[in-house]
Amino acid sequence: MRIEFTENAMKEFLDLDKSIQIQFKKAIEKILENPIRRHLKYGIPSHVINVTKQARIVYDLEDDLILILHCFSNHSDYEKWYKSYK
Repeated sequence: MRIEFTENAMKEFLDLDKSIQIQFKKAIEKILENPIRRHLKYGIPSHVINVTKQARIVYDLEDDLILILHCFSNHSDYEKWYKSYK
C-alpha cells in the first residue's frame, strides 16, 4: 500500500509542531500495518485514527492507496468538520 496526502492535509501536517508531526508519522505507520480503523458515521466514506487525545487523522482507502484527507491537531477542528456532515 502507498500513502498520499491531499493538498489540504499536507498543509495541515506541515503546520503542526515537529513533536506532533512525529506522532502523526507513527500513526500513519499504524495505518499501513492495519488500514481498517474506525469508520465514520453519517455516510462519510472515511476512516479516522486518534493520534493523541486531541489530534486525528482522517483518511480514505482506495484499492492500493491510503489517501490522507485531514490532519487535525485539535478536537474542536475535527468536531467542526465532522458535524458539517450531519
